[in-house]
Amino acid sequence: MRSVCFALVGVLPGILLGLLSGLQPSLAGDCIVSGPAPRLDSKPIEWTLGIGRGQQCIRGLRSAAMLINRVEIESPAKQGRVKVQGYAFSYEAPTDFTGEDSFSVLVDGSFRGVAGHTLIKVQVNVR
Repeated sequence: MRSVCFALVGVLPGILLGLLSGLQPSLAGDCIVSGPAPRLDSKPIEWTLGIGRGQQCIRGLRSAAMLINRVEIESPAKQGRVKVQGYAFSYEAPTDFTGEDSFSVLVDGSFRGVAGHTLIKVQVNVR
């Protein structure tokens, strides 16, 4: 019970600040990413990302057996804004758009000691 209280204490100020400033609070349900983990085996993979209008999603790319040398945006989003953030990418949905968007991210490095890359094609559903 005590850990739940501490968790709420950490979350509530951010929600209150967002409400007071007129922004929508960003909770875990605002960003849903699904798809297989990158294996750096030169095979492209596809992910889906569900996000609310005006929300931002940050998605890490590294797994325990992976070393990443480089992450870059291969093709930018047409509606939202996507950028590299270390070993992750972020996608920001426009506030005035609902519908489909897409982009792709290239990850280069090694997986279990074998060098390679993966192209991640991301289909976005802005709701």
